[in-house]
Amino acid sequence: MKYFVLIVSICVFNTAFSQKKKKIFLDINENKITAKEFYKAIDYSKNLELSFQTDSTQTMVLVPREVSGVLPKSVFNTLKSNLTEQVINNELIIIMYYPGKDRCNATKTESKWNVFDNDYPKKLNKITAYKQFWVYKSYDNLDYYHPETVKWQEDKDHYVEKLFFKYHYNCFSLAIVDKNGNFTCYFGEFGKQVILRISKEMMKQNKI
Repeated sequence: MKYFVLIVSICVFNTAFSQKKKKIFLDINENKITAKEFYKAIDYSKNLELSFQTDSTQTMVLVPREVSGVLPKSVFNTLKSNLTEQVINNELIIIMYYPGKDRCNATKTESKWNVFDNDYPKKLNKITAYKQFWVYKSYDNLDYYHPETVKWQEDKDHYVEKLFFKYHYNCFSLAIVDKNGNFTCYFGEFGKQVILRISKEMMKQNKI
């Protein structure tokens, strides 16, 4: 009976402790907002919700799905040398980034992701000349993403992650860089349609 009382007491204590965990909500500019404002603002076509926990606090952050910027020339050159020893003269560099196994990419069967469709490179070639890199942070579970046909390469010194991917975004993420160092990143789950759209938009901007 004493053991039963002890177990119940521990459960009650743990429940009470977990209920006291403070929750903080941040918008895409990392400003504090209310829980109501946070959940109302969620739009998976435009943003993602991420959660970070400590012993006493749970922080909920809204992050944009898509961001753009420009790499300084020295950084751009370092990125290219980090990706390959070969000279890159293509109009676009496309980086497919795998952050490691998570709830989204825990498949145990061969991936049917449409970026592996035969028509994808054909459509991309019609837009512009490109060089594509398949980069991983952790190889765990990557055997289901066509390593026999795709050349996956490790993110050396986490360079790509530090440059483009501030958080762990579930599934995969994307970075496209043009020959002038302009880039667009897309975070979280995406398909070939997103790559084709961003590629077209970037090439159109280069022609203006």
